Amino acid sequence: MTSFALSIDSLQVGQLPNTNIRITDSYIAKEDIEFGKPVLREVVNGVVVVKNWVAGSAADLAKTFAGISHYSQTSANKFYDDTTGNVISKGTLGNFLRFGDHWVTASVAVTWGDGCYIDVTNGKYTNVATNNLKIGRFYTTTTAVDQSAMIYLTF
Repeated sequence: MTSFALSIDSLQVGQLPNTNIRITDSYIAKEDIEFGKPVLREVVNGVVVVKNWVAGSAADLAKTFAGISHYSQTSANKFYDDTTGNVISKGTLGNFLRFGDHWVTASVAVTWGDGCYIDVTNGKYTNVATNNLKIGRFYTTTTAVDQSAMIYLTF
């Protein structure tokens, strides 16, 4: 099932309006999947399911990339094997004002507007383009490795 949502956040002093369109798909998790992680699609017994990232070439992974696992009110910090989970395939992941949205962890320091790539060897988010899979751009700036970042998926 695919759902579409348009959100307009309430404003704080000095903040510009933030309107985002987000596309969220529901899949059955083939294994335990933590929130904020890239997931891959595959067909098992005629059913499309998602699984954790596995190393491969950017060209091959682009064919099966489903999106990023997203927060669910029914689970503390991950989707469990054989349960239904939400995957964001386009739009903003993480939001300054909305409770429950999940940020990702950037493996390097990034600047707002940098391209967002998935390192094909380990599934981590980076701004390094070489041999990696581009999925969008960073919407925040970080100052060190392994800091939370908001991204906009355009894959």
